[in-house]
Amino acid sequence: MSSVVPHYVHSVASVANGIFAGLGLTISTISILTLRVAGNPVVSWVTTYKSGSVIAVSSIFASSTAHFYTY
Repeated sequence: MSSVVPHYVHSVASVANGIFAGLGLTISTISILTLRVAGNPVVSWVTTYKSGSVIAVSSIFASSTAHFYTY
């Protein structure tokens, strides 16, 4: 049975989901340890959030678009 969805859409969805999952794991493990050591954890968290939010939002939009197109 052939699919009407181009083959690259599934790859885009998988890669975007992987980027988002990797970002979540990185923030959960590395950033939390760094925030504990930082002199001012609030400023450190804001910096981490601002940097990571661009990547997170981009990967959410990419994966959502690919998944909506697929289904």
